[in-house]
Amino acid sequence: MNFNVNFADIIKAPLKIFICLFIATGIVLFLPDNLATKMYMVDFRNKYGFVISLVFICSFTISVVGGISAFWSKNKEKRITKKALKNAKENLKKLDDYKAAIVYELYKEDNHTSELPLNDGAVRWLEQLFIIGKATNNYPVWDLTNPVFPYMLQPWVVSELDNNEGLRNKLKIANEKVTLEYSSRSRY
Repeated sequence: MNFNVNFADIIKAPLKIFICLFIATGIVLFLPDNLATKMYMVDFRNKYGFVISLVFICSFTISVVGGISAFWSKNKEKRITKKALKNAKENLKKLDDYKAAIVYELYKEDNHTSELPLNDGAVRWLEQLFIIGKATNNYPVWDLTNPVFPYMLQPWVVSELDNNEGLRNKLKIANEKVTLEYSSRSRY
């Protein structure tokens, strides 16, 4: 039997395998002698103790580093989202008239959801600021030159507008202004 063992493949194994190796080798190494005798592992432990210890130390190290890395990555995403939401409230107050009109139009809807142009820069901007989000992942598009997609107002924006009448009025005025500009352009 010929085994081709590649060190890079071993390192790339899932973290669960290293944790299992760490636990299994730890049990073999630290099992009390009276239990090891009952399990007929004393001779095995004495004969291969060095290799078992190496596997134990390596799997422990890889498990700890992998666990810290996974924890750090998960918390990094949470920190980025938390920071973005913190800044999003300020960004909501600083929207230009066109973006404010989009937000107000969504706010006026019963379910705060409406179809918006997918390739509109303002829509993409509002999505990046966590003010709006896609309501679904899949949606049929009929017009490929101007695709539309259902977007919804984020719940924190709805509650912010419900509680802040000044901001709501500011968005309403911006919406009326944009609607007036659009209607005056379409007459010509």
